[in-house]
Amino acid sequence: MIKNFFRILIFLIILGLGVAGFLRLVKTRQSPTRVKNKEMAVSAKTVKTSKMGIFPTVNSYGAVKHGKKWTAVAEVGGSVIMKSENLKEGAVVKKGDILLKIDPVDYELAVSGINTELQITDSQLQEIYTTRKLLKETMAIEKKNLDLAQKDLKRQELLFKKKAVADVSKDRSSRSYYSQKQKYISVKSQYDILPAKIKQLKSKVKGLNVKLKQANRQLERTVITAPFDSVVGLVNIEKDQFIRGGSSMFQLSGIDYVEVYCEISTSDMNILMSGCDFTTSALVWSDKYIENLDIEVTIHQLSGALGNVRIGTLKRIKAELDAQTRNLTMIIEVKDPYKKGFCKKESPIFPGDLVKVKFKSLKKIQAFVLPRISVVEKRVKVISDEGRMAFRKVEMFYNSGEFSIVQSGLKSGEQVIISEVIPEVEGVLINPEPDLNWQKKVTALGE
Repeated sequence: MIKNFFRILIFLIILGLGVAGFLRLVKTRQSPTRVKNKEMAVSAKTVKTSKMGIFPTVNSYGAVKHGKKWTAVAEVGGSVIMKSENLKEGAVVKKGDILLKIDPVDYELAVSGINTELQITDSQLQEIYTTRKLLKETMAIEKKNLDLAQKDLKRQELLFKKKAVADVSKDRSSRSYYSQKQKYISVKSQYDILPAKIKQLKSKVKGLNVKLKQANRQLERTVITAPFDSVVGLVNIEKDQFIRGGSSMFQLSGIDYVEVYCEISTSDMNILMSGCDFTTSALVWSDKYIENLDIEVTIHQLSGALGNVRIGTLKRIKAELDAQTRNLTMIIEVKDPYKKGFCKKESPIFPGDLVKVKFKSLKKIQAFVLPRISVVEKRVKVISDEGRMAFRKVEMFYNSGEFSIVQSGLKSGEQVIISEVIPEVEGVLINPEPDLNWQKKVTALGE
């Protein structure tokens, strides 16, 4: 009994001490230290914006074609009696060089025959002029004789009425008058016919002169010369070969300039026009319109000497859109395409070459330049004054290569985020990291 009592007592003492210790610990415990959560900033590449002067540019690709191409077509027929040594494919000929001669004998005979006929006709005219002069003098004499015969007849009739002369005398005067009148009428009729004959012969001379001119032109066409400085293309004729009129003989291509045909969209054309105060009412394909465009054109070769750049001139715009692409066709002239020889940095531009064409408007516009990757659906990411990401709607001018040209929606000095941000949520704290490489590119594109 006593042992059990002590056991219970010891247990109660230990339990009491434990409860007392626990209560003391509860009363003397310290409150837990509160640690504030620190927001983590997301690093992002940025460029600083500034409005700058931009020359709108548009790039295109095109094919080089001959500026002048001439096909020699025989205008007369005959045998080829001379073919120039330079009339071979790839040879260069000068303007006025005789390249081919066709047998001229038949055409020389035609000219000679017409000249002979002209001489005969001219002789006939001279004969008529002489005859006209003689007839005129004869007619004057016959007219005087007629007047005398008429006076004599009247005198005889008056005397006959007075019965001073016999019938025989009056009849003799009458016959003399009518005989003279017949002579006068005969001479006058011959004289009156002469103007018609002269007119007829003059018309004949005129017709013969026309035939002579045609015959001389045919004779001239037996000699074929180069119409301009050129390089010989395909040749379809040889010496002693007979050729018919209308047959193609050879081709020449001009060497003073070539043309580049390239296409740009109508929206690209609007880009080039964005800096123009264009008020002219000239037609789109007129010279006046093209002059007012004030566009600089450079041609960059894609073959040959890479980096070879030529200056071109916008000459024409086709009057209709391409049926497949619905683009405008621009025609660029490049002078002296063969002047530069083959070397590491330069090479000629040949028809058939593919080239890159850069159109640059010389009318400046004010705009912001951004990396193209930073603009998505006309929206950019900027860093707000609080250092947080914000989305901004922008108005675009155009995209050019790796750049976007922005018209409005930004302020100079703002930082635009050009890299991916995760999470891409507006209000995220941003740790900006200026991208110096992109900053240099953007600045270089401006002034």
